[in-house]
Amino acid sequence: MDKTKQNASSESEDEEYSVEKILDRRVRKGKVEYFLKWKGYAETENTWEPEANLDCQDLIQQYELSRQDAANDSAKKKASGRTSATSSVNKRSPRNQVSTSTVGKRARAEPEENGINGLTAGTGFDRGLEAEKILGASDNNGRLTFLIQFKGVDQAELVPAVIANAKIPQMVIRFYEQRVSWYSDNED
Repeated sequence: MDKTKQNASSESEDEEYSVEKILDRRVRKGKVEYFLKWKGYAETENTWEPEANLDCQDLIQQYELSRQDAANDSAKKKASGRTSATSSVNKRSPRNQVSTSTVGKRARAEPEENGINGLTAGTGFDRGLEAEKILGASDNNGRLTFLIQFKGVDQAELVPAVIANAKIPQMVIRFYEQRVSWYSDNED
């Protein structure tokens, strides 16, 4: 499992790093990027890298297959687990806890584990909590979700964008305004 990638931004262009594990996936400016755990480096050194820069197709394929399997499992749970909404909330995985060691990086969670695909798990809004801040956004199987920190709760959680847009529209607008980048083709 010794997969490598060229690090073009380093001073030595021949330096290679080994990918230990793929942790997440997103689409930025129409290009797929993967969040990577580097072999021999701490979690704080994890980075988002464009798929084109990677030379670990078997790890990518393995990650995509596990995402697909998890989505299928989630769909099965959705179909069979509609009888008790409270039991689906209690089955949340500790994976969606945000670690303080991820400062400066977007926190990751397994969307299939916390019911985002089927919207079966209750959100903080369903529990009457007030949103404090949107920490990030993610594409989970084609659905936009926001990582939201709720007041009085230690862990952030992924909330589908359709719910966040309805419950906290001004916060969503502020989130986008803070991240908008204006590019000009004119060179002065």
